Amino acid sequence: MADEIQKIFLERKVKGIIQKLSNPNSDKLIDQLVEVGPEACNYLISALRNKDFKIRKHAAIALGRIKDKKGIEPLIRVLTEDANEEAQKGAEIGLVEMGYNSMKSLIKLLEEDELDDEKKKKVAGALDNMELHNLTKNNQAVYHLAKGNFAECARMGAPAVIYLIKALNKGDDNLKEKAETTLLRIGIPALPDLINTLSGMDDTLRGHVLDILDKMDASTFHTSERASYFLAKGNLEACLELKNTAVNPLIKALEDPRRDVVRNAVEGLKRLGVLSVDELIKELKGRKRKTKGEIAKILGELGDKKAVEVLISCLSDIEPDVRINAAQSLCKIGDERAVPFLINKALLDKDKRVRILTGDILKKMGQTVAPPLIKILEDQKSSEELRETSVKVLGEIHAEIAVDILTKIMLEGKGKLRELAAKALGEIGSKKATEALISVLGDARELSGWQRGYNAAVALGKIRDVRAVPHLIKILNDEGYLPQLQGASADALGKIGDKSVVDELIKALENKKIQREVITSIGALGNPKGVEHLLKIFRAEDSSTPLRSLVIESLGNLGDYSASEDIMKSLKKEQLKIPGLIALGKMREEKAIPLIEEILFDNTSNEEVKSTCIDTLIKIQKKESIISMIKVLKNKDIEATLKRLLIESFPKMGEVIIKPFVEELKKDQENENLNKSLVNILGNLKSTKVIPDFLKLIPEIKSDIIRGEIIIALGNIKDSSAVKLLMEILNDKDNTPFCRKASLVALINIGDNKAINSLIKTSEDENEELRNYSLKILKQIGIPVISEQ
Repeated sequence: MADEIQKIFLERKVKGIIQKLSNPNSDKLIDQLVEVGPEACNYLISALRNKDFKIRKHAAIALGRIKDKKGIEPLIRVLTEDANEEAQKGAEIGLVEMGYNSMKSLIKLLEEDELDDEKKKKVAGALDNMELHNLTKNNQAVYHLAKGNFAECARMGAPAVIYLIKALNKGDDNLKEKAETTLLRIGIPALPDLINTLSGMDDTLRGHVLDILDKMDASTFHTSERASYFLAKGNLEACLELKNTAVNPLIKALEDPRRDVVRNAVEGLKRLGVLSVDELIKELKGRKRKTKGEIAKILGELGDKKAVEVLISCLSDIEPDVRINAAQSLCKIGDERAVPFLINKALLDKDKRVRILTGDILKKMGQTVAPPLIKILEDQKSSEELRETSVKVLGEIHAEIAVDILTKIMLEGKGKLRELAAKALGEIGSKKATEALISVLGDARELSGWQRGYNAAVALGKIRDVRAVPHLIKILNDEGYLPQLQGASADALGKIGDKSVVDELIKALENKKIQREVITSIGALGNPKGVEHLLKIFRAEDSSTPLRSLVIESLGNLGDYSASEDIMKSLKKEQLKIPGLIALGKMREEKAIPLIEEILFDNTSNEEVKSTCIDTLIKIQKKESIISMIKVLKNKDIEATLKRLLIESFPKMGEVIIKPFVEELKKDQENENLNKSLVNILGNLKSTKVIPDFLKLIPEIKSDIIRGEIIIALGNIKDSSAVKLLMEILNDKDNTPFCRKASLVALINIGDNKAINSLIKTSEDENEELRNYSLKILKQIGIPVISEQ
């Protein structure tokens, strides 16, 4: 009770004194409030909002003299926001009275970007009357910058740099200019902060800093700073010239927000190679999460075995991407030490992506992973998932040493594992497994064994052992088996390739459930006995378009011309155009060329159809198809990509193109670009068979350019039978300089002994162009020319 009464009396007393603060003689009242001490602070803070500016002023002074920290923020508000100058003056006095504690708050306020110039002026004014030497150098720099004391900032040096850099990105041009000048005056001590700014998010600020660095002498920079500067400028070559000292700046640049800088950093670290390995390993051992994945990836690209241990440790990293990159890098390095960790850690990772990718990685590592995977299969304590993945990988790496264990699992295992083992044996393709695979076909009638039987049938098709044929035929003809298994057997018979089974497959065409697989296998066998029966299905009215498409594909594989008429008719149906064209290409059916041209030059044909037409003409590879291909090149409506495909395909056809090309060169001499291409292709064939035609063509061709191209092509073929004519062309001064120059080059390419004498002779020719050209060649081949005379 006594405390409450005392509190009430104190409140009345303080409020009473505050009400009198508007009187002229307020000093004694302020002293009384100071005597009350911190207990008066809350009342004084409230008084800072009083309507009477005199009360606000004197309350501020009293607060300052009490020195309670909670008064700092209210005093700063009065200083910066009160409209009355007297009240502001009181707040300034109060803050000065507060001393060091208020200085820190005022400096913090000056650092705020959003503080306007007027408020900044008031805050800096309050600091004018304080003992600034008690502040840190950085805080003093903030004050001097706010006051515009750039000379003082320059004198302070490094502590002022970060604040001068901030000033580059705010305020008017005058402030930016002064900040830039001051940073240049500070010079080398400013470099660390300037360089650090280059990796920031602010593009504008980065631009200002680069401008400053451009004006400084880069040769005075520390080498690591120089590397960062070159990297920020996009000058990777200059950065790499610094070798070892460029490594850490390049690693730091991996954190840069700009993708182009990160790309350069990655490329730079790779190019530095062994010089960067140790620092990359050290960085990967650190705690930085942001760049660990990228660094793990780079170490894999470098392929240094020193990185194996740290990459293995990354398989336990908290980030899945780091684990993935570490696993991929271990695969690229290919060190056997990594295999057990990839199997026992990455292959059991909680993240499905890591598990799947690790399986792919183990496949790429090849046979080195087979022994530890076999050990997993032999260990009954291994998890089911690990055993299943091991079986898959052993199959995909074709590990023949695993045939025995996989055979055992297929015969004695349970469920999915034995099914996977049957599939893996097919991937490996060893005939050692044939009898075991045949044996499980017997259990395939049972519902529980059909999947293993299916995989066994597929495997036997891949192994291609004829011992399996009678067993597969038995399943093919027995409808007691599931259609999936019968279809797999039909497919396997086609892959084994025993042509004698065609009659069994023809019989099986009646089984509609497996008709598609049987059709494919008849095509794969290549026995023409199947053609008639396939055509029967093709012509049947109830045959679907997809079924006809499959029949066309098989007929194309059989390559029997008796089916070509039916296939050509099918081209009228849009859905059958592409399979029909492909089949005619496989058959090399010359009769189809006019129809192919019609489809190709039809504006309604889509790009895929046109591309297939081109491919078909290439595969037919007969004189008529080459003539047709030349027509395509001359057609303005055909896409450039398709024409390029033809030009690239011609040399692969060989000498069959010679006669059609020569005939075209004689027939159409107006199309200079096409003729140039034709001549170049013939020259690149390097066939002596084209020489007689070329020699006859030279006098018949009107275009000087094409004649020159033919002459150069003769030089590329490098046969001496062309020398006589080439000498005649060179020595005949009525020929153009272009043709004479071409003859000279051709003679040199052929390597004829007369070429040197011809060179010397033409170096004295009356034609200046030919004369200079001869002198140039003489110098290039190392014959000294003292003077033109």
